[in-house]
Amino acid sequence: ILLLALGLLCPQINANDLPENLALKATVTATSEFSEAYVAQNVANGIIPAADSRDDIGKAWAVNGATHIEGAEILFTWDTPQDIVELVYYGRTSFTRGDSWRHCRVYVPEHEAPVADQSLFYGHGAQRIPLDFPVHTNQLRIVFNGSFGGPNPGASEIMVYEISPPDIL
Repeated sequence: ILLLALGLLCPQINANDLPENLALKATVTATSEFSEAYVAQNVANGIIPAADSRDDIGKAWAVNGATHIEGAEILFTWDTPQDIVELVYYGRTSFTRGDSWRHCRVYVPEHEAPVADQSLFYGHGAQRIPLDFPVHTNQLRIVFNGSFGGPNPGASEIMVYEISPPDIL
C-alpha cells in the first residue's frame, strides 16, 4: 500500500526529462588508477553500483591507496567546449563507504581559482557540486583530497551538466 501511495504522489521520471550528462561524451583520465578494472573513464559510464554490493569491478574509479590515499585529480576533456553549471558526484561505496572523498575543488583552464570548492559527505547517493558560475570549457579538472578512510577511494559516477538536474538523482 505504501508503494502504491508513493507512486500516486511521485510521478514517474522519464530519463528524457533529465538534462544531458556531458560526462558521457568526455575522455576521462586521472593521476592514479588502482588497476585496469578501476580506470577513470568508469566514472562516465552511467553505472552507479549499489552500496555494499561489492559489485563495482569495471564500473567505478579507484586510486591506488598506497600512493594516493590523501588525494588525486581526475580530468574530463571534450573535443569541443561545453557549457557547465553543475556536477553530481557519487562516492565509491560498493565495498566500503570509506572509499569516497571528503572534499573537492573544480578547476577549468580559463580561470586560475577554483570554480567550485565542495565538502562531500560520507555515504551513498548523489552529491551535487554547483559551480560558482557557469563555465564554457573543454576541460574540467577535479582535485579530490582526504578520504573517509577506505583503502582505495574514488567515485562510482561523476555527472556533468549544462543545466542543473532536478532533485531526483
